[in-house]
Amino acid sequence: MDQNVSTSNANGSSKYGSIIDILECSWINAVTGFWKKYPNQYSQHVLTEDILERKVFPDGKLYTRRLLSKTNPLPQWGVVVFKSHLKQVAHVIEESIVDPAKHVMTVYTWNTTYAHMMEVHERLTITPADITKTTQVFREGWVNSSLTGFRHVLRQFGLTRWKSNARKAFLGYQSVLVQPTTHIGQHTVLGEKALDSLHEVKDKAKKKAIDLAVRANSPSVQS
Repeated sequence: MDQNVSTSNANGSSKYGSIIDILECSWINAVTGFWKKYPNQYSQHVLTEDILERKVFPDGKLYTRRLLSKTNPLPQWGVVVFKSHLKQVAHVIEESIVDPAKHVMTVYTWNTTYAHMMEVHERLTITPADITKTTQVFREGWVNSSLTGFRHVLRQFGLTRWKSNARKAFLGYQSVLVQPTTHIGQHTVLGEKALDSLHEVKDKAKKKAIDLAVRANSPSVQS
């Protein structure tokens, strides 16, 4: 559900936009569903998602770094102007931090493809909403370009594209969360599975960190 959309110029250069959405589920379900967003019918342009790094900090926060690959079609004018730089697949870096103590998930994304022409940075903040058993998704985007002669048009195009992609991203996110739940007394099976899933991810990350530390300190590695 789209609550609010706003746009402005940031620092007189970057184009800035923000969108507030509400998910009809608990925060733990929203966080667990985040890792299951793809594939979905609204984000068919997302081709692959690969985890580059995952670890648990001493304070219990879960850090994840992923590489996403997407198709990246340009409008006709872009094909004509940038035909020598066209790429069939675009890559995006995503870094996220889940704070289970404060119930906050923060996600940062930025493009590595076409970055010399246009940079798009996004911050997603997922927190419990004021309404019980709902979650707020606050999405912010910054679009900038330093390409001489095309700065204004690329910034405006980038912000328009960001809004469109943001809408698809939320609808896809929402779609994976819409699934039947089984109630047993006062408990929801889906909620319990979501919590177990998050704990499982953290346990696996801890195990991987321990394994790497053991290997690093073994005689065969040091010799």
